[in-house]
Amino acid sequence: MDRLTIGILAEVNSSVFRWSRTHSLLKSENVRVIWFEEHPANLPPRRLTKIPASLAWRILNRIETQSSTSPYERYYPKDPIALPCRFNGHFKEFTPVALDRIKSESIDLIIRIGGRGIYRDEILQTPPLGLISIHHGDNRQYRGGPPGFWEVVDQTETCGFIVQRLTKTLDGGNVLARGSVANTGSAGDNQNLLFSAADDALSNTVSFILQHRRLPPAEPALEHLGPIYKMPNFRDLLRYRKARKAMLKRVSNSKTP
Repeated sequence: MDRLTIGILAEVNSSVFRWSRTHSLLKSENVRVIWFEEHPANLPPRRLTKIPASLAWRILNRIETQSSTSPYERYYPKDPIALPCRFNGHFKEFTPVALDRIKSESIDLIIRIGGRGIYRDEILQTPPLGLISIHHGDNRQYRGGPPGFWEVVDQTETCGFIVQRLTKTLDGGNVLARGSVANTGSAGDNQNLLFSAADDALSNTVSFILQHRRLPPAEPALEHLGPIYKMPNFRDLLRYRKARKAMLKRVSNSKTP
């Protein structure tokens, strides 16, 4: 049986979610792996007024994760194939040159591991098995991001994730696997738990594909998707700090004899 050819895709110099188990699986199996690197010709739309709050969130997140391994890693593949593209609003559109480069490698499946933008049109159908990726959130309640943040604000019991075949709907693809982890009350800790559990689910999904040469059965399509969340503003950060304190206090009290 011919081996599958799987493409790994992320934006140039981007931070990607940790996917070590899936990566190890690909290295141990009879798989041809091709690395692709998106090269946008322009930047996605961004409001300058949101930059200070975004920076504050990144500093807070870094402080929370400094005592543990970062759930993110930089995307620096060896000898990647460059894919020219551009942003059209929040959509990322690939040039005919990029699509031809993917087709020339006879890619069966693409695993997207990071980057900005929503895909649509021909890129989604170019590999026979499509593009799969992870959304670190329960898309029935949370789309967008940051991972594990809004669940703290809402003080939910768990934080969810999905493995999906991408469609043009943000975090509304065909769900191939779903899971959750306990909400720790810290976005940084939630991210570490989410990224590890989602990597396991992605690895299991890829293992199924390698064995059966098809995608696992998808969940029935959802009638309603969760709202789209965005980067927090300063008011959201204050709500987060208050909710985090309340959750940690509750956990501490539950451990008291």
